[in-house]
Amino acid sequence: TEEKNWLISHLKEIDKKGYNEYSVLKEVYEFLKKGKNGNSDLWNWFENNKKFYEYINERSEKARNDPEIFQKQLYNYARSFASAKISLLRELGVVKDKRNDYKIIGEF
Repeated sequence: TEEKNWLISHLKEIDKKGYNEYSVLKEVYEFLKKGKNGNSDLWNWFENNKKFYEYINERSEKARNDPEIFQKQLYNYARSFASAKISLLRELGVVKDKRNDYKIIGEF
């Protein structure tokens, strides 16, 4: 649809500015496509993703100096980012529109 194409185009433009919105969304889509379906799978994916780890680490001076604080931030941000990406995928008609069900129902 026109809205879907516009949103994807906009996310790609954001990527060009260094924020990786499209590329991370695409990676989440590919991860879910492998049959992963649930919060904990996606949260763990974010927490163990090197790019995500570095992204959070770069933006948190306090966390760089305190590993315990960093782990808490990573934990919290993983959940926030996962929720945001699932919301976008639902808006794009790619993921089922049902709470805690990340089944792929459309193409990205």
